Amino acid sequence: MFEEAISQRQSTFGLIEHDAKDMGKALKAKEVNWDRLELAAKKLHEASTRLDSLFPEGSLEGSKAKDKVWDDNVKFERLLNEMDDGFELLYQATLEKDKSLAQQGLKQAQSTCKACHRQYRSRW
Repeated sequence: MFEEAISQRQSTFGLIEHDAKDMGKALKAKEVNWDRLELAAKKLHEASTRLDSLFPEGSLEGSKAKDKVWDDNVKFERLLNEMDDGFELLYQATLEKDKSLAQQGLKQAQSTCKACHRQYRSRW
């Protein structure tokens, strides 16, 4: 019944993890390709925004999520929003070609990911 939502959220999280790592490497480069980073940052922001709708009530069975996702939904939603805020900051920074701000946005998003995984995911 919820297989599609579970599959979509798992692939979205996988995309976020992969693309965020690539973004971190790209931001460490001596010469930053801002056009490429802008597209990647936009993709990350869109993916993180999409997650909000991928945790329907009852979609615990067969997923990696803990029941705390639904039991402590206010905090979980806050963490998802914090991650999205970081990716939005990253995206805005790529538009401004501001490397320091982009790194700050990425760091914010990734630290939220780690905090959320510790509390709401049953397997790392």
